[in-house]
Amino acid sequence: MTFLFVIYLRYGRDDQRLQAIGNRHVRRLRAKDRAQIGIFVGLVIVTLVSAHIAFSATALWVGSAILTLGLLAAGGVYFQGVSRLIVDRSIRYAMMMWSSSCLFIAALLAAISWGAWRSQALGDGFDGGLLAQFVAPLAQTAGIIIAATMVVLTNRFTADQAKRSAGQAIYQKLEFASVELFRFEASHPELVKALWFEAPVPLSDNPTADEKLAAYSLEQYVCQLLNLFEMELRFRREGIIPPDVFASWIVWMYEICCLPTFIHIWRNELEPHYITDFQVLINEGIHVGQSDVPYRDSSDEPDWEKVQRFYEKVAELVSPDNPCGEVRNWLRERKLLAS
Repeated sequence: MTFLFVIYLRYGRDDQRLQAIGNRHVRRLRAKDRAQIGIFVGLVIVTLVSAHIAFSATALWVGSAILTLGLLAAGGVYFQGVSRLIVDRSIRYAMMMWSSSCLFIAALLAAISWGAWRSQALGDGFDGGLLAQFVAPLAQTAGIIIAATMVVLTNRFTADQAKRSAGQAIYQKLEFASVELFRFEASHPELVKALWFEAPVPLSDNPTADEKLAAYSLEQYVCQLLNLFEMELRFRREGIIPPDVFASWIVWMYEICCLPTFIHIWRNELEPHYITDFQVLINEGIHVGQSDVPYRDSSDEPDWEKVQRFYEKVAELVSPDNPCGEVRNWLRERKLLAS
């Protein structure tokens, strides 16, 4: 099982292997990651070889101890480090079954070792059938537990498949929503002009009905953009939207945060209506944009070194415990930022 696992990760079909190794999409394998994989494989190999030598020398207790402690240590390394590099749940389930099977084998060998010790201690007075009577119920119980575990894992895998299918449907609807937004912009060029190309126009002390309608329409247009971005953030956190797709939206999000009209509407009308993390994201985009836009040259090219700060903040908000590497490295991978 271990060798098949390693061969799959190293030499499997590229599409399956790259999909299985989540770390490939998030960040490159670091030296620490390679060390954890090496320690895991090394522990398993050393444990199996050492236990085999001990059993060949009929040192059953020693072999059982080596097998149990070695596999427990390998399992600890796997679940503490290696498993976080794998997103393919079928591999995770296979490794869980592998672990439970190893523990069962170790327990069974411990029982046989106990029986052998009893045989030597009691001599001819020990009935070997007693050991068989002891091991047989244990094996039956283990078979029932393994069968039940397989049912649970199969149901879990089916539920995960259903969740992924639902996620794909949600993602498609989100893409269609963005298309509808583009159509809305094409049908209302006056709103696009007011947001993207004009300075903010505060309402007068006694606004007319037409002025109120124009301000309300512009505000609702901005709400469409914000709601779309907020859904992107939430769905990325839930794993529905792939990291590279989410990262491709961030430039658009940042450019909107740089618009004076958007800043005016956000700060005066809309900010309290959104969740805290999304407020932090938009405010960071505005903060970075105010240090970037006034110093752009005639090409209007952003200062990507400053924009990187916004990407760093987005990466932290998406996954606080382990900032998303796909977002953090988006500008570097596109040669917009020095490595």
